[in-house]
Amino acid sequence: MSFVFISHASEDKRRIRPIIDSILAAGLKVFIDDPARAGFGGESVHGFVRLHADRAWKDQLDEAMAASACALVCWSRHADVRRRGWLDEVAQARGANKLVSCVIDDVPIRTLPAQANQQQIINLDLARRGNPATAAEWYGHMALLLEDIRRTIQAVTDGRRPSQRALQLRVKQQPAPSAEKLPWLADRRAQSEALRRAIDTASGDRRIVPVVLLAPRNELPDEFLDGMAMVGTHNPQGRLWHPLHVDWPTSTVSPEEFVERYHVNLRFNLEVSGARSDQEIATALGNHPLVLVEHVIEASEWRREEPALVLAWLRFWRRLGEGFPGLRVVLILRVNLPRARPGWQRRKPCPTGDSGGPVRLPAIWAEIQQLSAKPGDGPAPMVLPVLSPILEHDAVTWANRETKALEDSRRTAVKQATKRLYRWWWVRRRGVSHEDFCDKLRPHCAAAPSMGSSR
Repeated sequence: MSFVFISHASEDKRRIRPIIDSILAAGLKVFIDDPARAGFGGESVHGFVRLHADRAWKDQLDEAMAASACALVCWSRHADVRRRGWLDEVAQARGANKLVSCVIDDVPIRTLPAQANQQQIINLDLARRGNPATAAEWYGHMALLLEDIRRTIQAVTDGRRPSQRALQLRVKQQPAPSAEKLPWLADRRAQSEALRRAIDTASGDRRIVPVVLLAPRNELPDEFLDGMAMVGTHNPQGRLWHPLHVDWPTSTVSPEEFVERYHVNLRFNLEVSGARSDQEIATALGNHPLVLVEHVIEASEWRREEPALVLAWLRFWRRLGEGFPGLRVVLILRVNLPRARPGWQRRKPCPTGDSGGPVRLPAIWAEIQQLSAKPGDGPAPMVLPVLSPILEHDAVTWANRETKALEDSRRTAVKQATKRLYRWWWVRRRGVSHEDFCDKLRPHCAAAPSMGSSR
């Protein structure tokens, strides 16, 4: 049974009734701990998944969160870092990649706990619903929320019941990465699950899937992708995908010139010679079950004309895919951001400040979001969540999960090292960069070859 877990402050229980009504009216089932306190009574209570009086409430909450297909968190002015139970629910839902967020009053997003700033939040300020001038906008946002809930339920349900095609792709598992490298994937479940979906889509649907990844340098984007390669599924040659790096042309002005130079770079890296036609490129790509084509651009090199060049890049690959159906390619455009101090994720979806080039980081983020929403006549790229600092709860969850197979002394060493990282209140509030996290944890993990993968 698929249902939506409603995560909220107890003070907001009656206030969120209109949101619950809309979800129920859409034909979806809802979990809320006490429907009566939300204003539901009589026969309507029987339509809820809820707490029952015959068992411990905390056990029932944990089971409901685990069994739900979507968790909707309703942020409000009552959100506070001291509400550990509420924030634990958010972290658990985010770790399971089934979190959908909304805000139900006019509280500034920057004042919410750090967990609220790690994905898009839909504005469902309930005061706007009661205002005739803004009611239509509120219901429009509610429709968008329902769409996001349905999409999340579908993705989670498909993940629990993998298709035969997906099972065939995962028949063989690559050996687990060395324990020393395991911290590379700590608190990277949202990014890794999204990238796995792109890989499964490209492999199963036999098409080209573009992906954009932004990351400050001290969040170790290279190591993240290396870690993904080590825990991914593979073919008899040792990995599912054939890695290919193509230089991103950085000195071009017009889209036409960009495509010309990109075409040359792609042919060079594919070791294609002879006539300059797309046939040779398609043949070289088709020789592999799946190709991951990685491109890297420094934020300092992002120019004002870069969005037009990215569109030209997407159109090039769309033309190639339409001309030669069946190519299985994941395109990764990685934008390397300058090193960022932990704490930025509390206020923004992307670090702010100067990129070192002519365009500031917020503008780069906004342009990439616009490309993903309106890609023109090219395929819409999937934008992964920005690699961000690791919060205390996620670090502890990772340490507990990854140390289960260790002897007691080694398990204790890893957990103590994790605890020391977060001994100061400002570190617990802002998080730890992945670079610092790995520096402190890898020495302890290196002596632990029995540790499994972080998936």
